[in-house]
Amino acid sequence: MTKKYKKIMKGVLTLLFVLGFLESSYAQQEALTTQYMFNGMSINPAYAGTHDDMSMTGIIRSQWVGMSGSPNTQVFSIHSPLRRDKVALGININHDHIGVTGSTVISPTYAYRLHFENEAVLSMGVQGSFINYKSELTALRPENSGDVVFAQDENRWLMNFGFGLYYYSDKFYVGASIPTLMDRHFSKDDLIEAKMDRHYYLTSGYVFDLDKHFKLKPSFLVRYVEGSYATIDLNATLYYNHLFGIGLSYRAKESASALFQLFVNDELIIGYAFDYVVSDIRLSTFGSHEIMVNYRFGWNKKRYISPRYF
Repeated sequence: MTKKYKKIMKGVLTLLFVLGFLESSYAQQEALTTQYMFNGMSINPAYAGTHDDMSMTGIIRSQWVGMSGSPNTQVFSIHSPLRRDKVALGININHDHIGVTGSTVISPTYAYRLHFENEAVLSMGVQGSFINYKSELTALRPENSGDVVFAQDENRWLMNFGFGLYYYSDKFYVGASIPTLMDRHFSKDDLIEAKMDRHYYLTSGYVFDLDKHFKLKPSFLVRYVEGSYATIDLNATLYYNHLFGIGLSYRAKESASALFQLFVNDELIIGYAFDYVVSDIRLSTFGSHEIMVNYRFGWNKKRYISPRYF
């Protein structure tokens, strides 16, 4: 067994152990996560390779705890730059389950990277997505048992494509992406059953040095879905000595969040977020919980000019 292979197995086992332990306590996650800045692959294919070495991220989120059939999602991504850093490859896997419906999205990613003299990078990424949609309609057991709509479950595959741009340095990032270029839907008995609208994302953040111990990172994410209105996430996280970070986040008309990130070492970061629901359903739920684990292999130590906070 080679040293590199042992390193990969160590990272995979660490990620699975931490996520497995925490999942037993908190359940799962939501499609657009509160800690999206540590899993940019889920919204922008150009994010691939930004951690300067092979990096794995797992997220578990349980949304609207206490409500029957509430959303829960698991996300896993792995990405890495290749030799000479001009190309990066990755894959993002997202599983959502809401009520009797669920979907799994598998998105291989390719990114081409341009390096500048100021050590900034412009990444251009594309992805293809394979979407499996499942609906356990027979589990609903309607009063009219003869309704053909509920006579059998659904299990279908769809495809989609996306692209994005991502510019970043050690303290600043800005990205724009359209992960789903094609509007897709399928129907059953003239009823719309599943629909994928085009999504647009714009995100940015900056790390300020307050003094030799503290850093402040404000960031935002704007999301627009065709046929709907735009939403915005506003975030601010305070870091202490690359040991831990605490932050606040607000998603307009949806939730206010508290975040915590622990830098276990140069390779492992663990994050937790609690969302307090501010919409009309707040009286029916105990909020949302989210766990994030990021493991960076760190084979090429020369690349680590400074710690990364996104």
